[in-house]
Amino acid sequence: MPVCGVFPVVAALATGYVLIVQVAQKPHLPLCASFVTAPIGLVSSILLTLKWGLAGAVASMLLTRTAGAAMAWYMCATRIPGALHELD
Repeated sequence: MPVCGVFPVVAALATGYVLIVQVAQKPHLPLCASFVTAPIGLVSSILLTLKWGLAGAVASMLLTRTAGAAMAWYMCATRIPGALHELD
């Protein structure tokens, strides 16, 4: 399962964005992101595991973490001014 190697990269990416949100003292934003990623994780874990077994469970984990990273990036990009710009 070479897809498992992508998981730490996505997890590190998501962690970086969540840290930016926490440093900006906006603790409600990760909660809002969880409201989106939790249903994605629940539905994908049931459907993909039933369809593909263990490979589906791995795909569901990767999909859920990628959705979390995307939501964290979106929160940084839209709710924290200048969070994603390079330092001068």
